[in-house]
Amino acid sequence: QLTSLPEPLVHMTYDERKLTISGKEVIDAHDLVSRLVHELPMEYTDDEKDIMLANFEMLKAVLKSVEYRPYLEEFLKFVIASASILSPSLKIKVAHSNMGADCLPTSHTCYQTLFLSTEAYPDTESLCRLLTQSAE
Repeated sequence: QLTSLPEPLVHMTYDERKLTISGKEVIDAHDLVSRLVHELPMEYTDDEKDIMLANFEMLKAVLKSVEYRPYLEEFLKFVIASASILSPSLKIKVAHSNMGADCLPTSHTCYQTLFLSTEAYPDTESLCRLLTQSAE
């Protein structure tokens, strides 16, 4: 049983200790979207980059949507292997992979990276469905 706090935790407030140990328990969609970092590859044409930018904007719209709100925790587990935001400095990389727009997005939890298609998603609803399946 822990009877005293480890030295680094002594100088923290109760809320800071709770955030450090448990992470941010309530996931705010706008906060989550602000943590996304888009990695746009240089080797693609301007038209291909426009598609990837559109896919990234679509991702942000899905994450902010009311329909996707129940899946935010599962989305975090899928992308960072944690159901809560453990670090105030957390950034989630969004990259692209040569997969069809009908394929499920993939992720690398060790690198906190989500991979979207290099092809255009038909609409926000299609991407929402794919992200929901990925997160389940």
